[in-house]
Amino acid sequence: MKPKGHEGAAFGVEFSPDGRTIASVGEDSTLRLWDARSGRSLAVLDNRAGMTFDVAHTPDGRTLITGNNDGTVRLWDVRTRTSRGTLDISAGTVHGIAVDAEGTSLAVANSDGTIQLWDIPSERRTATLTGHTLGAITAAFSPRGSTLVSSGNDTIRLWDLDAGRATRHICDVVGPSVDRDRWHKLMPGVAFHTPCS
Repeated sequence: MKPKGHEGAAFGVEFSPDGRTIASVGEDSTLRLWDARSGRSLAVLDNRAGMTFDVAHTPDGRTLITGNNDGTVRLWDVRTRTSRGTLDISAGTVHGIAVDAEGTSLAVANSDGTIQLWDIPSERRTATLTGHTLGAITAAFSPRGSTLVSSGNDTIRLWDLDAGRATRHICDVVGPSVDRDRWHKLMPGVAFHTPCS
């Protein structure tokens, strides 16, 4: 079985959680669904985003997510096979995406070197992680979701996503008081409070 259909390179593929279908994305900006057993084409969805580099399912299999070179991430309803929302990443090309085991958090690896974290249900960005200097390529959550790993053209990085641990570390580094400006530099996208008093 050799499913064909993309015009140009296919960049990302993934099985559905139940193993029955395969989603693929690529150079032609389409999201294609395939029957995993027969290789038959089930759907061709127009992503309208230039090239599409990565695809991921939520664990419940209800949502597909695509990462695109126009700086967007699109959410797709698997049942209706329609777009249900677009996230404006605004950080260059989206190279890689990852969904946590709960299906609530999305990590987006971008060409500007940032990793953005998004809450999937609310479609709201919750944090921006900086550190890659030559672009971020992929990301993956640990099974419990407390750690994120990302790769880039420079390094592989581990990120501690446990807010309590991160706050304690910041307090150890900067001392007993953190003002509003310092907080936002250290924890962009996280609401300010006084954790070190």
